[in-house]
Amino acid sequence: NTARRKDTARHHSAVHLLDSALIKKLGNHVKQAGSLVEPNRLRFDFTHNAKLTDEEIKDIEIMINGWIQECYPVNTTVMKIKDAVESGAIAIFTEKYDELVRVVEIGDVSKELCGGTHVKNTGEIGFFKIISEESLSKGVRRIEAKVGMSAYDYVIKLEKTLNLVLKELSTNIDELPKRIVELKQPSKEALKSFRFEFDQAKLKKIDNCNFYIDFLDGDIETLKKYGDTIKNTVKEVVVVLYGKFEEKVYIVCMVGGNCKNYFNANAIIKKICSKFGAKGGGKELYAQAGVNFDKFNPNAIYEQSLYL
Repeated sequence: NTARRKDTARHHSAVHLLDSALIKKLGNHVKQAGSLVEPNRLRFDFTHNAKLTDEEIKDIEIMINGWIQECYPVNTTVMKIKDAVESGAIAIFTEKYDELVRVVEIGDVSKELCGGTHVKNTGEIGFFKIISEESLSKGVRRIEAKVGMSAYDYVIKLEKTLNLVLKELSTNIDELPKRIVELKQPSKEALKSFRFEFDQAKLKKIDNCNFYIDFLDGDIETLKKYGDTIKNTVKEVVVVLYGKFEEKVYIVCMVGGNCKNYFNANAIIKKICSKFGAKGGGKELYAQAGVNFDKFNPNAIYEQSLYL
Protein backbone atom coordinates (compact mmCIF):
# COMPACT_ATOMS: atom_id res chain seq x y z
CA ASN A 1 0.00 0.00 0.00
CA THR A 2 1.80 3.10 -1.27
CA ALA A 3 -0.19 5.64 0.79
CA ARG A 4 0.33 3.64 4.00
CA ARG A 5 4.07 3.33 3.31
CA LYS A 6 4.38 7.09 2.72
CA ASP A 7 2.53 7.91 5.95
CA THR A 8 4.77 5.49 7.84
CA ALA A 9 7.85 7.12 6.30
CA ARG A 10 6.62 10.57 7.40
CA HIS A 11 6.21 9.43 10.98
CA HIS A 12 9.55 7.56 10.92
CA SER A 13 11.52 10.58 9.73
CA ALA A 14 9.68 12.68 12.34
CA VAL A 15 10.98 10.33 15.05
CA HIS A 16 14.54 11.25 14.04
CA LEU A 17 13.69 14.96 14.17
CA LEU A 18 12.04 14.52 17.57
CA ASP A 19 15.13 12.75 18.94
CA SER A 20 17.35 15.65 17.79
CA ALA A 21 14.95 18.29 19.10
CA LEU A 22 14.79 16.68 22.54
CA ILE A 23 18.59 16.55 22.77
CA LYS A 24 18.92 20.18 21.68
CA LYS A 25 16.20 21.37 24.09
CA LEU A 26 16.75 19.15 27.14
CA GLY A 27 20.41 18.10 26.92
CA ASN A 28 22.75 15.30 25.88
CA HIS A 29 21.43 13.02 28.65
CA VAL A 30 18.42 12.29 26.41
CA LYS A 31 18.71 8.79 24.93
CA GLN A 32 16.16 6.81 22.94
CA ALA A 33 14.55 4.11 25.09
CA GLY A 34 12.10 2.76 22.53
CA SER A 35 9.86 3.84 19.66
CA LEU A 36 6.85 2.87 17.59
CA VAL A 37 6.05 4.08 14.08
CA GLU A 38 2.64 3.64 12.47
CA PRO A 39 0.92 5.29 9.49
CA ASN A 40 -1.15 7.57 11.76
CA ARG A 41 1.08 8.17 14.80
CA LEU A 42 4.50 7.83 16.37
CA ARG A 43 5.60 7.01 19.89
CA PHE A 44 9.00 7.87 21.30
CA ASP A 45 10.42 6.85 24.70
CA PHE A 46 13.44 8.72 26.05
CA THR A 47 15.50 9.17 29.18
CA HIS A 48 14.63 12.28 31.18
CA ASN A 49 13.82 12.81 34.85
CA ALA A 50 11.13 15.49 34.68
CA LYS A 51 7.78 16.12 33.07
CA LEU A 52 8.10 18.40 30.06
CA THR A 53 6.61 21.84 30.64
CA ASP A 54 4.09 23.36 28.23
CA GLU A 55 6.82 25.80 27.17
CA GLU A 56 9.27 22.98 26.41
CA ILE A 57 6.67 21.11 24.36
CA LYS A 58 5.88 24.29 22.41
CA ASP A 59 9.57 24.95 21.73
CA ILE A 60 10.12 21.38 20.51
CA GLU A 61 7.12 21.61 18.17
CA ILE A 62 8.34 24.93 16.78
CA MET A 63 11.84 23.52 16.26
CA ILE A 64 10.61 20.44 14.38
CA ASN A 65 8.09 22.32 12.25
CA GLY A 66 10.87 24.77 11.37
CA TRP A 67 13.03 21.88 10.14
CA ILE A 68 10.08 20.54 8.15
CA GLN A 69 9.57 23.92 6.52
CA GLU A 70 13.25 24.04 5.49
CA CYS A 71 12.76 20.89 3.35
CA TYR A 72 16.08 19.41 4.47
CA PRO A 73 17.21 16.47 2.28
CA VAL A 74 17.18 12.99 3.81
CA ASN A 75 20.26 11.05 2.69
CA THR A 76 21.28 7.47 3.42
CA THR A 77 24.80 6.01 3.43
CA VAL A 78 26.08 2.51 4.12
CA MET A 79 29.33 2.39 6.13
CA LYS A 80 31.17 0.42 8.77
CA ILE A 81 29.64 0.65 12.26
CA LYS A 82 32.88 2.03 13.73
CA ASP A 83 33.08 4.79 11.10
CA ALA A 84 29.41 5.62 11.52
CA VAL A 85 29.67 6.13 15.29
CA GLU A 86 32.90 8.12 14.93
CA SER A 87 31.15 10.39 12.40
CA GLY A 88 28.60 11.33 15.05
CA ALA A 89 25.73 9.06 14.09
CA ILE A 90 23.42 8.19 17.00
CA ALA A 91 23.23 4.47 17.77
CA ILE A 92 21.05 2.60 20.24
CA PHE A 93 23.66 0.75 22.25
CA THR A 94 21.21 -1.87 23.53
CA GLU A 95 20.86 -3.10 19.92
CA LYS A 96 23.30 -5.31 18.02
CA TYR A 97 24.43 -4.03 14.62
CA ASP A 98 26.09 -5.72 11.67
CA GLU A 99 29.54 -4.64 10.56
CA LEU A 100 27.94 -2.54 7.81
CA VAL A 101 25.16 -0.19 8.84
CA ARG A 102 22.83 2.27 7.16
CA VAL A 103 23.15 5.89 8.29
CA VAL A 104 20.21 8.27 7.79
CA GLU A 105 21.22 11.92 7.74
CA ILE A 106 18.66 14.76 7.72
CA GLY A 107 20.31 18.05 6.74
CA ASP A 108 22.59 19.10 9.56
CA VAL A 109 20.04 18.37 12.32
CA SER A 110 19.98 14.56 12.56
CA LYS A 111 22.29 11.62 11.92
CA GLU A 112 21.27 8.15 13.11
CA LEU A 113 21.76 4.45 12.36
CA CYS A 114 18.50 3.24 10.85
CA GLY A 115 17.23 0.65 8.40
CA GLY A 116 13.67 1.93 8.07
CA THR A 117 11.75 3.77 5.39
CA HIS A 118 12.02 7.58 5.22
CA VAL A 119 10.88 10.62 3.24
CA LYS A 120 13.14 12.19 0.62
CA ASN A 121 13.07 15.59 2.34
CA THR A 122 11.55 16.95 5.55
CA GLY A 123 8.95 18.97 3.64
CA GLU A 124 7.11 15.72 2.90
CA ILE A 125 6.36 15.35 6.62
CA GLY A 126 4.04 18.36 6.38
CA PHE A 127 3.18 19.18 9.97
CA PHE A 128 4.21 17.87 13.41
CA LYS A 129 2.02 17.89 16.53
CA ILE A 130 2.67 16.38 19.97
CA ILE A 131 -0.45 14.64 21.29
CA SER A 132 0.72 13.58 24.75
CA GLU A 133 3.72 13.43 27.07
CA GLU A 134 3.80 11.17 30.10
CA SER A 135 5.95 9.13 32.46
CA LEU A 136 6.65 5.57 31.35
CA SER A 137 8.87 4.51 34.25
CA LYS A 138 11.42 6.10 36.57
CA GLY A 139 13.67 8.30 34.46
CA VAL A 140 11.86 7.46 31.20
CA ARG A 141 9.28 9.67 29.45
CA ARG A 142 7.00 8.92 26.49
CA ILE A 143 5.84 11.27 23.74
CA GLU A 144 3.11 10.45 21.26
CA ALA A 145 2.79 12.62 18.16
CA LYS A 146 1.20 12.83 14.72
CA VAL A 147 2.40 14.28 11.43
CA GLY A 148 0.92 15.19 8.06
CA MET A 149 -2.82 14.71 7.57
CA SER A 150 -3.09 12.70 10.80
CA ALA A 151 -1.86 15.76 12.70
CA TYR A 152 -4.17 18.03 10.69
CA ASP A 153 -7.20 15.80 11.44
CA TYR A 154 -6.30 15.88 15.15
CA VAL A 155 -6.13 19.70 15.16
CA ILE A 156 -9.48 19.90 13.33
CA LYS A 157 -11.00 17.66 16.02
CA LEU A 158 -9.62 19.94 18.73
CA GLU A 159 -10.96 22.99 16.92
CA LYS A 160 -14.41 21.43 16.57
CA THR A 161 -14.49 20.59 20.29
CA LEU A 162 -13.27 24.08 21.22
CA ASN A 163 -15.93 25.77 19.10
CA LEU A 164 -18.60 23.62 20.74
CA VAL A 165 -17.37 24.64 24.21
CA LEU A 166 -17.27 28.32 23.24
CA LYS A 167 -20.83 28.09 21.95
CA GLU A 168 -22.15 26.30 25.05
CA LEU A 169 -20.46 28.80 27.40
CA SER A 170 -21.40 31.83 25.26
CA THR A 171 -17.84 33.15 25.30
CA ASN A 172 -14.82 33.63 23.02
CA ILE A 173 -11.39 32.04 23.01
CA ASP A 174 -9.75 34.97 24.83
CA GLU A 175 -12.27 34.86 27.69
CA LEU A 176 -12.46 31.06 27.94
CA PRO A 177 -9.77 30.55 30.65
CA LYS A 178 -11.48 33.12 32.88
CA ARG A 179 -14.87 31.49 32.23
CA ILE A 180 -13.55 28.07 33.23
CA VAL A 181 -12.18 29.44 36.51
CA GLU A 182 -15.56 31.02 37.23
CA LEU A 183 -17.34 27.72 36.63
CA LYS A 184 -14.94 25.82 38.89
CA GLN A 185 -15.33 28.23 41.79
CA PRO A 186 -18.51 28.84 43.78
CA SER A 187 -19.76 32.40 43.58
CA LYS A 188 -19.99 34.67 46.62
CA GLU A 189 -23.78 34.59 46.23
CA ALA A 190 -23.78 30.79 46.25
CA LEU A 191 -21.68 30.73 49.42
CA LYS A 192 -24.05 33.16 51.16
CA SER A 193 -27.00 30.87 50.44
CA PHE A 194 -25.13 27.76 51.57
CA ARG A 195 -27.03 25.83 54.25
CA PHE A 196 -24.84 24.47 57.02
CA GLU A 197 -25.97 21.08 58.24
CA PHE A 198 -24.34 19.02 60.95
CA ASP A 199 -23.28 15.56 59.78
CA GLN A 200 -22.92 13.03 62.62
CA ALA A 201 -20.78 10.78 60.40
CA LYS A 202 -18.04 13.43 60.32
CA LEU A 203 -17.68 13.46 64.09
CA LYS A 204 -14.58 11.51 65.19
CA LYS A 205 -13.10 10.72 68.59
CA ILE A 206 -9.48 11.80 68.96
CA ASP A 207 -7.78 11.54 72.36
CA ASN A 208 -11.08 11.66 74.32
CA CYS A 209 -12.40 14.72 72.44
CA ASN A 210 -14.90 15.03 69.61
CA PHE A 211 -13.35 16.27 66.35
CA TYR A 212 -15.38 17.52 63.41
CA ILE A 213 -13.22 17.61 60.27
CA ASP A 214 -14.56 18.60 56.87
CA PHE A 215 -13.46 19.84 53.43
CA LEU A 216 -15.78 21.96 51.30
CA ASP A 217 -16.01 24.82 48.80
CA GLY A 218 -15.86 28.08 50.73
CA ASP A 219 -13.89 31.13 51.80
CA ILE A 220 -12.82 31.99 55.34
CA GLU A 221 -16.18 33.60 56.25
CA THR A 222 -18.04 30.51 55.04
CA LEU A 223 -15.87 28.30 57.24
CA LYS A 224 -16.47 30.51 60.28
CA LYS A 225 -20.25 30.32 59.86
CA TYR A 226 -20.12 26.56 59.34
CA GLY A 227 -17.87 26.19 62.39
CA ASP A 228 -20.25 28.20 64.58
CA THR A 229 -23.11 25.96 63.46
CA ILE A 230 -21.19 22.85 64.51
CA LYS A 231 -20.13 24.35 67.86
CA ASN A 232 -23.76 25.23 68.63
CA THR A 233 -24.77 21.65 67.85
CA VAL A 234 -21.95 19.85 69.66
CA LYS A 235 -20.78 21.84 72.69
CA GLU A 236 -17.69 19.75 73.44
CA VAL A 237 -15.88 19.71 70.11
CA VAL A 238 -12.78 20.68 68.14
CA VAL A 239 -13.78 21.90 64.68
CA VAL A 240 -11.26 21.82 61.84
CA LEU A 241 -12.59 23.00 58.49
CA TYR A 242 -10.85 23.27 55.12
CA GLY A 243 -12.39 25.37 52.35
CA LYS A 244 -11.29 25.74 48.72
CA PHE A 245 -11.92 29.11 47.09
CA GLU A 246 -10.15 30.75 44.11
CA GLU A 247 -7.19 28.33 44.00
CA LYS A 248 -6.53 28.67 47.73
CA VAL A 249 -7.43 26.49 50.68
CA TYR A 250 -8.54 28.26 53.85
CA ILE A 251 -8.35 26.50 57.20
CA VAL A 252 -10.06 27.31 60.49
CA CYS A 253 -9.81 25.59 63.86
CA MET A 254 -12.27 26.20 66.70
CA VAL A 255 -12.09 24.65 70.16
CA GLY A 256 -15.31 24.47 72.19
CA GLY A 257 -16.27 23.49 75.72
CA ASN A 258 -13.90 21.49 77.88
CA CYS A 259 -11.85 20.50 74.84
CA LYS A 260 -9.84 23.65 75.58
CA ASN A 261 -8.28 21.70 78.46
CA TYR A 262 -6.73 19.27 75.99
CA PHE A 263 -6.36 21.06 72.68
CA ASN A 264 -5.16 24.48 71.53
CA ALA A 265 -6.47 25.90 68.21
CA ASN A 266 -3.27 27.83 67.51
CA ALA A 267 -1.11 24.75 68.13
CA ILE A 268 -3.26 22.66 65.77
CA ILE A 269 -3.11 25.33 63.05
CA LYS A 270 0.68 25.59 63.42
CA LYS A 271 0.97 21.82 62.94
CA ILE A 272 -1.28 21.97 59.88
CA CYS A 273 0.83 24.84 58.53
CA SER A 274 3.95 22.74 58.93
CA LYS A 275 2.32 19.81 57.11
CA PHE A 276 1.05 21.76 54.08
CA GLY A 277 3.37 24.75 53.95
CA ALA A 278 0.50 27.03 54.97
CA LYS A 279 0.69 30.35 56.84
CA GLY A 280 -1.50 31.29 59.76
CA GLY A 281 -2.05 31.44 63.49
CA GLY A 282 -4.45 32.61 66.17
CA LYS A 283 -5.37 32.04 69.82
CA GLU A 284 -6.28 29.12 72.05
CA LEU A 285 -9.91 28.87 70.95
CA TYR A 286 -9.68 30.05 67.32
CA ALA A 287 -6.99 30.07 64.64
CA GLN A 288 -6.92 30.18 60.86
CA ALA A 289 -4.54 29.67 57.92
CA GLY A 290 -4.31 29.63 54.15
CA VAL A 291 -2.30 27.81 51.49
CA ASN A 292 -2.24 27.53 47.69
CA PHE A 293 -4.32 24.56 46.52
CA ASP A 294 -1.44 23.05 44.50
CA LYS A 295 0.47 22.50 47.77
CA PHE A 296 -2.51 20.91 49.52
CA ASN A 297 -3.33 17.21 49.89
CA PRO A 298 -7.02 16.73 50.82
CA ASN A 299 -6.41 13.04 51.61
CA ALA A 300 -4.13 13.96 54.51
CA ILE A 301 -6.63 16.01 56.54
CA TYR A 302 -8.08 12.98 58.32
CA GLU A 303 -4.75 11.74 59.72
CA GLN A 304 -5.14 11.77 63.52
CA SER A 305 -1.44 12.54 63.99
CA LEU A 306 -2.09 15.95 62.43
CA TYR A 307 -4.11 17.03 65.47
CA LEU A 308 -2.39 15.34 68.40
